[in-house]
Amino acid sequence: MNKKLNDLLTVFIFFSLLSFLPYNIFPQSISKEVAITIDDLPVVTISRDFQTEVEITENLLKSITENKIPVTGFVIGDKLYKEGELDSNKVNLIKMWLDTGLELGNHTFTHPSLNNTSLDDYKKEVIRCDDILKEVLAAYKKKPEYLRQPYLQFGKDAKKIKDYYQFLEDQSYKMAPVTIDNSDWIFARAFEKAYLDNDSLSMNKIAKAYIPYMKSKFEYYKKQSEKLFGYEIKQILLIHASRLNADYIGDLIKMIRNSGYKIISLRDALTDKAYEHKDNYLGNAGISWLHRWALTEGKKKDFFKGEPLTPEFVKKIAGIKHE
Repeated sequence: MNKKLNDLLTVFIFFSLLSFLPYNIFPQSISKEVAITIDDLPVVTISRDFQTEVEITENLLKSITENKIPVTGFVIGDKLYKEGELDSNKVNLIKMWLDTGLELGNHTFTHPSLNNTSLDDYKKEVIRCDDILKEVLAAYKKKPEYLRQPYLQFGKDAKKIKDYYQFLEDQSYKMAPVTIDNSDWIFARAFEKAYLDNDSLSMNKIAKAYIPYMKSKFEYYKKQSEKLFGYEIKQILLIHASRLNADYIGDLIKMIRNSGYKIISLRDALTDKAYEHKDNYLGNAGISWLHRWALTEGKKKDFFKGEPLTPEFVKKIAGIKHE
């Protein structure tokens, strides 16, 4: 047999053998990709001053649009109310997101934990926020598709969780998981407290620690994904609609891109087959889906070690003792 024919036969046999291998032997994606999702819209702030909410929203959207990235924001329905009535000014804040072409999802009406809320009451929470979103999104020929679980908590009742997911399916909602979990909310609280105290020194110190902290979270969950799946999945990042992120999301995006990530939509991230992984975790903690899947597989304590923690000085300024 001549050499050329022999080489062709070798290639044919190699690719024939590949067809018998399970799909997860090789990575689903060789590029690093992440979706950015932002919770607690329209704004999470201590001051509750409307002009502050406008400023934060404008600054967030300015950086997002300048960087031309897809983002999904999750709305808490009750934040659109003032003195028991739906406030058109606050509704206009989430319309600003839609005007820039971004997506909005459901974060329930009052942001309760499923750990200590009956399923019937929780269904009402989802539906009440859904009613608001459907009306607002209809003008943009859109509808809400995704729900972000408050506190990332589901509880310990397996039947309740199963019935909850069935309810979401009946309501045409998909769960929006989180793989890169973090405590940006502690940084945000500390940053805003320093802002309200006119403490620019602390603001700068908090901001200087924030991006390296987030970078360390990306590196940690990259390794967690590789240990669990053998490759880095299409990640989903959770941050909040805070003053901190309004001021520094541009730096965060730069860090993400400099780390080699392409920023993709939530919809694109969920095409990764990893999100089909079985999740049997039962517990009150709100944790990354990577850890939910790992616990489902029976991973032991050593698997989870090394997760970066919020610096003590940030927790002290925020008034938070435990993450």
